[in-house]
Amino acid sequence: MPHRALRPCTEYPCRALVQRGRCAAHQKQYEQRDRAHRGTAGRRGYDLAWRKATAGFLQLHPWCARCARANCRTRSELVGHIVPVNRAPERRLDPSNWEALCRSCNAMQAREDNHV
Repeated sequence: MPHRALRPCTEYPCRALVQRGRCAAHQKQYEQRDRAHRGTAGRRGYDLAWRKATAGFLQLHPWCARCARANCRTRSELVGHIVPVNRAPERRLDPSNWEALCRSCNAMQAREDNHV
């Protein structure tokens, strides 16, 4: 594995050298700010009702829907919303608005939803 050149932490004016991103201290601060801004999973709607409803959905849909469209079989681990909850909160527990996803596809979908 090639060695990456060290570069300064992305939090200016920190001069700590890292391979990428933030130094450990700034990464911890970033994660704390992110948690405070986003709130807990339960406050975002991923509560007991969500966990119960989606557990059965994952049993019925064991393969990632996005990977399957790309002719790849990856086990699904999470349930994502087709129409994001922030755009249609009334469809949060509607199975017709769900798709089974692997962790990688779920992260990709989250990035897409935040940039649309």
